[in-house]
Amino acid sequence: MAHKTAIITGAGGAIATHVSHAFAEAGWKLALVAFDAAERQHLEAAHPEACTVEANLADDADARRAIGQAIGQCGRIDALLNIAGGFDMSGAADTTPAQLEAQLDINLRTAFNATRAMLPHM
Repeated sequence: MAHKTAIITGAGGAIATHVSHAFAEAGWKLALVAFDAAERQHLEAAHPEACTVEANLADDADARRAIGQAIGQCGRIDALLNIAGGFDMSGAADTTPAQLEAQLDINLRTAFNATRAMLPHM
């Protein structure tokens, strides 16, 4: 897999941390998407060889900007791993509309926006 590049969303999360290490050990170049500046600093320290960008992927324009920035830094992307996500432990009867929207943002809109931004480049 030498010379292949994978962009990993949710790169600061528990699952993506393990995925990032596995792909790096397999010889992939990494493009990591951080949610905020603190997460970006952590990722840059953990993977200094990676291209790291910061974005709110729930925002379509920010997703497009970040994917474009990652492609500009890495030259190309061969795989998109949509790992950004999370959950709310509220029961269905107790979940508020705002909590539902937050879950849609983190689990659906992030993947949709990142995929939509990436498709023209794959």
